[in-house]
Amino acid sequence: MRKLSIITLMLIATLTLIGCQKDPVVTKGDIKVQIADEAISTSTLEIHAIIPYNFESVDDLYEVALTVISKSYEKHFDAIGSETYTMTIYFYKSVDDFDQDKPTFGTMVFDINKDLDHPGLTLKTNDLKN
Repeated sequence: MRKLSIITLMLIATLTLIGCQKDPVVTKGDIKVQIADEAISTSTLEIHAIIPYNFESVDDLYEVALTVISKSYEKHFDAIGSETYTMTIYFYKSVDDFDQDKPTFGTMVFDINKDLDHPGLTLKTNDLKN
């Protein structure tokens, strides 16, 4: 339980520091994530993130992915408001994979403000792979 509390505090501190940056880079420890593309439309938010890192497990990738998702949601929070959106995030290992439209690490899809019982982010699909 104590480790979970420490990890949560570290995540909050990381997100706070990331919010001060002006370039589209999310950091998680020594892992830097580049947001290669973001597109928001009437009901969709599509994000392409490049993570040049060799993960030991899908759980490690999942932790970094949640940081990227949280930061992206926070960035677009005011634009989304109380409207219903679908957020799709594509995870790539390299710029070449992004250029070839090959999401190396897979994708995650979230419903945003799905209904009154499910405000905010709700995981729809998790297709992460290592």
